[in-house]
Amino acid sequence: LNISVKTVHECRQALGKPVNNIIPCGINDVVGAANYPALLASVTGSLDSLRTLIGTLHTASTATRGTTGAAPHLFIDEVLPDTNLTDTQAGWVRSLNADLAAYCATYPSVTTLISLWSQFGQLRVSTGFNDDLKSAYNSGDGVHPNGTGYALLGTNWYGAALAYYGPLASGSPSLSSSASLPSSVIVNVRLLPL
Repeated sequence: LNISVKTVHECRQALGKPVNNIIPCGINDVVGAANYPALLASVTGSLDSLRTLIGTLHTASTATRGTTGAAPHLFIDEVLPDTNLTDTQAGWVRSLNADLAAYCATYPSVTTLISLWSQFGQLRVSTGFNDDLKSAYNSGDGVHPNGTGYALLGTNWYGAALAYYGPLASGSPSLSSSASLPSSVIVNVRLLPL
């Protein structure tokens, strides 16, 4: 996740003070980890930093919370299955997703887990779990979703926002709409290393 104060601040400035952020926990975190404890420490440490920073950025006044005046919130994706991972790394993904669920359960007022793994996975015989990316959502490399997969991601992100906030104001996009949510309501943040 490689989150830093500078990165989050730049994202916030560029996106017009978003109230909420979707954090897609990526497979790169799994691939780059030496072992599971290091992976978990890195991801939860990054989420703690971001959760604290967003809370600080948005508590001063309604003006700093964007147009909705809503309290800050993190929507955290489960890590998607990856056909290219070893069986051990695939197990780390399952463990990390369980730990992300526990993390969100610990901070329910500021975090929501978006469950994706089971929707995107297909059976890997060697593990007995849905550790491979479904061919229907696979761009061809075993890790990145295709257009259908990204549409399913968007539906899940939008559904999570609707579940958390309830119906949006009249004229707002619906799940069947091709329109996107305004940046003041929800933002997909891609965090990059400095």
